[in-house]
Amino acid sequence: MVSAAGAGSRRCLRVRSTGTVGHADVETDARGKVYSWVTVHKALTPAQADQVPYTIAVVELDDGLRLLGRLVGVPSDGVPVAPIFVDHDDWTELRFEVTA
Repeated sequence: MVSAAGAGSRRCLRVRSTGTVGHADVETDARGKVYSWVTVHKALTPAQADQVPYTIAVVELDDGLRLLGRLVGVPSDGVPVAPIFVDHDDWTELRFEVTA
């Protein structure tokens, strides 16, 4: 995460900005609770047909930031989750796993 010095605001990704100084990287354990979710039943492409259904969730982290990611486990509003990382050929995906 990136934190704005003195402002108390945080965001997930570092973005290039002009006129803003005082940002610092902040670590988070990415634990939180499901804020909202939707289950996808139709594949976007034939290559993804074996991946449906899957659930995408908005997770509110314990430190207030909200992130979007795939959810592993039975979805429910407010259910606690922990991060898991899935390696792909040239990138790593953040997913969330239900812990209760």
